[in-house]
Amino acid sequence: MLRLRRSQIESIHAHATTEYPHECCGIFLGKRGDSGDLVEECRRATNIEPERAADRYLIDPAALLRAEKDARAQGLEVLGYYHSHPDHPALASATDSARSWEGYAYMILSVQSGRPAEMACYVRDPSSEAPRLIPQDFVVIP
Repeated sequence: MLRLRRSQIESIHAHATTEYPHECCGIFLGKRGDSGDLVEECRRATNIEPERAADRYLIDPAALLRAEKDARAQGLEVLGYYHSHPDHPALASATDSARSWEGYAYMILSVQSGRPAEMACYVRDPSSEAPRLIPQDFVVIP
C-alpha cells in the first residue's frame, strides 16, 4: 500500500493542472515499511515525450538518476511514479503496463477538462508473464 499526505496529493493535482492538456509526470521518494510505503517527496519531472505528450510521458533519464542519488543520500528510495491522463480515466493503459517495472507504484490522475478527477494506483503483477499493472491500495494521511 502507498501512503501519501494530503499536501502531496494537492501537489500532484496542481502539477497535472499546470501541464494540461499534456501528461505530467513525477517520482515518489520515500521509505518502505510493514504498514505500507510512505512517500516523503513527490518530485516533479519534465515530460520529455516529444511527439505524444497528450497521451504519453517519458521522464528524463537524468532526472531519474538525480532522484536515485538524492534518495540514497537521504536514506530514502524511489518508490514509484505518477502521471496524469488528460481527458481519460485513471486506468492503466497497455503502454503504462509495458513501461512498468516490478516493485514500483504507479499513480495515475485523471484530468477532465483541465480539472483533477479520480486517482488510482497500480503495481506490476509479479505473477504475469507479460507486463501488466494491477490496482494497489493507497491512502491519504494527514
